[in-house]
Amino acid sequence: DNTMISKEVDEPSIGRFETGLRGVTIQNSASLYSLWVHQRTLEWFGSKEDDERETISEFLSEFGAEKMLAMKLKRALTRVNNHIALGSIN
Repeated sequence: DNTMISKEVDEPSIGRFETGLRGVTIQNSASLYSLWVHQRTLEWFGSKEDDERETISEFLSEFGAEKMLAMKLKRALTRVNNHIALGSIN
């Protein structure tokens, strides 16, 4: 079953962190929306043929990002009443 994360907020933050940019500290939030969008990328990557996935992985490895497409989600993110929710356990 799907599990609502927040009934009040449609795209809740799961934490805060600081980053620096040009000597200035910036406050950021880790958004579930970003993970939801990344999940779409994982689905797209998974739909590719082996040779295409290899080419994409080689390209991403040039800047250290190939592990982004190796993620395996235990629970997919979904939407319930236009709110991000946790999907069924895979």
